[in-house]
Amino acid sequence: MEIIDTSGSMRALFMTRGTCTMGQTTRDKDGNIIKQIPAKCEADPDGSCVIVGRIKFTDNGIEQDGSAEVFGDWDAAGYLAYALELLNPHRRINIPPFESIVKAMVAESCFERTCPFENYSTEIYCKDCIVDHWIEETVGPEEAD
Repeated sequence: MEIIDTSGSMRALFMTRGTCTMGQTTRDKDGNIIKQIPAKCEADPDGSCVIVGRIKFTDNGIEQDGSAEVFGDWDAAGYLAYALELLNPHRRINIPPFESIVKAMVAESCFERTCPFENYSTEIYCKDCIVDHWIEETVGPEEAD
């Protein structure tokens, strides 16, 4: 399928695995910047981060459009939600609002602190699971354990 951009303002998303390093600013005693190393992300198939952002097509090729967000590669809920936010679909999407469903079930005591999925998944540690995070947000961390 050929994509035709009649508006001249076509934008796209990029999502890539990469390696990211924090930046550093060193100041003297008066607060003047004496050394600055910018943060950077580099595409790397073995990296532990997922980088999500926008690109634009120009006469000179493809350029990054604005800043990108960086997520740990385990944080699928984070980077997929951000990609959907950038896409900004104009219709209802076909993914149920699981966060509000889980929070409502906890608030209505449909299940207690125990996650209804914990007996069915051996592939994720509960503290890394987004459902566990939503439960903690609803009942509070001191009650969640």
